[in-house]
Amino acid sequence: MRTSQVILFILFSLLIYRYTIKLKVSESRYYQLFNKIKDAVLVLSADKANNIGRFLEVNDEACKRLGYTREELLKLSIANINSPEDVPQIPARFERLLADKHVLFDSVHVAKDGRRIPVEVNALIVDFMGKPASLAICRDITIRRQAQEALQKAHEELEQRVEERTAELTKVNRQLRQEMAEHRQTAEALKESEQKLRHLATRLLTVQEDERRRVSQELHDEMAQELVAMKLLISSFKEKLQGKNPLKNQESLVQECDQLGQFLQAMVDNIRRLSRDLSPVILKDLGLSVALRNLCDDFCKQNKSIKNCFCNIDEVNDLLPKQDQINIYHIVQESLANISKHSDASQLRLTIERRQDHLSFVLEDNGKGFDPGDVLLRQPTAIGLGLATLEERVRILGGSLKIESKKGAGTRVMFDLPLMKMVNGEKGQGPEDPPPVKPPIDNGPRVESSG
Repeated sequence: MRTSQVILFILFSLLIYRYTIKLKVSESRYYQLFNKIKDAVLVLSADKANNIGRFLEVNDEACKRLGYTREELLKLSIANINSPEDVPQIPARFERLLADKHVLFDSVHVAKDGRRIPVEVNALIVDFMGKPASLAICRDITIRRQAQEALQKAHEELEQRVEERTAELTKVNRQLRQEMAEHRQTAEALKESEQKLRHLATRLLTVQEDERRRVSQELHDEMAQELVAMKLLISSFKEKLQGKNPLKNQESLVQECDQLGQFLQAMVDNIRRLSRDLSPVILKDLGLSVALRNLCDDFCKQNKSIKNCFCNIDEVNDLLPKQDQINIYHIVQESLANISKHSDASQLRLTIERRQDHLSFVLEDNGKGFDPGDVLLRQPTAIGLGLATLEERVRILGGSLKIESKKGAGTRVMFDLPLMKMVNGEKGQGPEDPPPVKPPIDNGPRVESSG
């Protein structure tokens, strides 16, 4: 009996030894496999009654990554290596793990030296020495995070570039629309200008024909009649001189000679007037200032309705080229012609002053006036030649035309010319101090409209 017991004990001992050897081999293989994993592997207590979250086992990678020895880590818990912002989430994660048996989430571990390591945690519930535990495989996702951050940064930069490019395109589009609108306005103004030019050319031809007809009519009605009268007087002279008693007719001859002299003077005046209207020769002989004074004086004499006439003209002969002087003469001449045709004025004032860098022209009357807005709103073909001609002449001179008028309150025509023209190779200069401005005729309120 003792022998059997001894044999059984020996067999049992051999089995235990063999099992122990296998167990050690298995544990050795387990630890080799456990420590060869390239991810940090953490075994944590999942027992709520036994310090949940405490480290039960760690592999070599976890120690290497976190900078702790195995003994140091086994004295810590998951809260000691999690980032401060992740610590409050630990209880909720364990609750979810115990309920679902498996969780996957991102976290940040903090190494012993303070390095922050982003990780992806794959945790599941296992049995460890008869108690529930959490097996957490922690993969370092630093490169992934860097790639994500780089991708996010590239995406943000791309979005920024897209926004900037969109803003640029929007700005360019807005500028393009504005330029297109300006081009349309320019094109419309150019059509309108062509219509004005065509109308002006047509009206100029008409005016030329009218002027020729007027000159022809005056030559026929006035000068031809005066020549016929002179012919009759000369015939009368001849008959009286050939008579039997020429001395008896001497007194009558003297009267007829006086009459003949009057006819000749009238012809001279008419010829001068026609010549002045066609080409102001007086500009060449006496200069612009004298020519304008004579033009103003003659106009006031010929228009009996003008009771008060004021012509205040500074000496401006040396300030402008000859061609500009001719244009200025015609501007004043046409303005006076408009007053004669339309204003029914009894007062007239022409003021031409030298200023520091320009000449100022003001022609005003107290006539019936008109509404400039009505004139400016008309179609180009409906605007009178006088206003269009004034605008064109002033534009050629580089000046600006303004017309102030109101029905029943007279009209004021104003334009300024810059003194930057070359005269005999030198620039025209104005006086150091401009003369005082003369007060305008009091005609009540006016409405201003640019010409």
